[in-house]
Amino acid sequence: MTIAQDGPDGPAAWAASYSRADGIRPLFAPIADLATGAVVAVEAVPQPRDGAMAGVVAAAARTNRRAALDVGAAAAGIRRAGGYGLGVPLHVTLLADTVADDGGALAELHAAVRDAGFAPRDVVIRIAAPIGDPADADVEAGLRVLRSRGHRIGVGEVGPADHPLALIARLAPDVVALDPELAGALDADPGGQVVLDAVARLCRRTGAELVAAGIATAADLEAFRRHGVRRGCGPLLGAPGRRPVDRLAAPLPAPTPHVRPDRADPVGPVLGDFARPAVMLRDTATGAEARALFQDSPELAGIVLTTASERPVAMLERTRFLLAVSARFGYALHAERPVRDLADPARVLPLDAEPREALQLGDPRRAHDDIALVDGYGRCRGVARIGDLLRAVAALEYDRALALHPVTGLPGVPALTEALEQRLLAGQGAGIGLVTADLGALTLRGGFDAVVDGLRRVARAVTDVLPRFAGSSAAHGTGDDLVIVTDLGAPPALDAALRAALAAHRAPRVATAWLRQPPGLPTGAADVARELGRLREQARRLGPDAAVSAAAGEAPRPLAG
Repeated sequence: MTIAQDGPDGPAAWAASYSRADGIRPLFAPIADLATGAVVAVEAVPQPRDGAMAGVVAAAARTNRRAALDVGAAAAGIRRAGGYGLGVPLHVTLLADTVADDGGALAELHAAVRDAGFAPRDVVIRIAAPIGDPADADVEAGLRVLRSRGHRIGVGEVGPADHPLALIARLAPDVVALDPELAGALDADPGGQVVLDAVARLCRRTGAELVAAGIATAADLEAFRRHGVRRGCGPLLGAPGRRPVDRLAAPLPAPTPHVRPDRADPVGPVLGDFARPAVMLRDTATGAEARALFQDSPELAGIVLTTASERPVAMLERTRFLLAVSARFGYALHAERPVRDLADPARVLPLDAEPREALQLGDPRRAHDDIALVDGYGRCRGVARIGDLLRAVAALEYDRALALHPVTGLPGVPALTEALEQRLLAGQGAGIGLVTADLGALTLRGGFDAVVDGLRRVARAVTDVLPRFAGSSAAHGTGDDLVIVTDLGAPPALDAALRAALAAHRAPRVATAWLRQPPGLPTGAADVARELGRLREQARRLGPDAAVSAAAGEAPRPLAG
């Protein structure tokens, strides 16, 4: 369709019409948990009513009405979604230019949120690509305004698009949505894998929720699962429709067992992986407001009471609260009083805490209460339910048991790769040790059983010593070698303690080779293995009790020297 020239029916008139969403039909796509299939959010997707949308956008840009068009599309989705009583967050998208300089256009969005009955925190505003331009400071200022109104912030189309990761880190978004282009043939594209790993690490550091986009096939789904992504959307989960859905039309395919020897095993799930949307009230809310929420949501287990900046201060547990207000004169006493009087202190943990930490919180009376999860700024970003965590810990312990070496009880070397990477990225150095037991004499004396017993004794000595050196870990390498990762300056003391423990366990003699890895240097598993192999050969030439040390490329020397 050709856009008419300026005049009553020209570009300005068309843009104004579309900016009021007359020409845009909002559709809704589910965002689901890729492990359970539960719908955790809904995305509003603007859809043109005819084929003229591209021309209208161009016309709006020429007439400085692009912000009005942009906000009009988002507001239309918010108003339509408000009629369906969503119990999960709604995601809408705005251009970075709109946020940087809205010219007053965002007033329509705020009015739509208010008219639709949404709390601002339940509307996640995603910024579309690109955001890397000279107006970065204006974008950041615009996002601060949106945050001050209570909205959560997201960044969309991250990956191949022009989204500088350093800028995203400064924005500290609550949600990061991947570019749909990453979904196709992810495992066959090394570049895509590097991008995904970098974005995932950024999200872990900033506490952002990572959302995959464009999941169209079971292969796409399985690829994102293997890379640790827990949220996603796309045609496989549900095409955009006129009504938002609260459950997927069909169950997701079960995860396929998969082993990737070339990738480091994850250190394990964190609480953020099990986050459910939190229902929050201000800590100044009344008992009547809380009772209305519980009555409207029979499945609601608890309400988080927060400050104006969404920092959790207290938790209302459903059963205890309803018992209090149902007692004689209970509602009359508490309906207009602050509900915080009936609340318990919030049980709070960071998003990157391990599930085991939640299970170790005190107060048996509250053993089954939800845990409030906070980001690095102390803002509530969801709740974790104890039932979910118990199942996760049970599954994790089973998986770890399968991965342990049957003789030494230690994990494989890939378990150390993540720990080493984290040290180097955090600006710390590392001492990487190779412990080689002298098992030849045992083979002659007692055969296989003696070798197994000797290797087990060496492993016991290692595991006895490690707790004395904070942050140290060990794994079973190839053959009879054990590998240790510790602080850069720890090898002399750790080696001495290990030899004392070996004597106490009557273990075989060992030779140790220590690689000094300075902070910040990029190191791959193959490079570490090559350097350790070089040092081990030198240690063996020096004798069964030798201990040598060197940095990469240096000549080895006795550890004590």
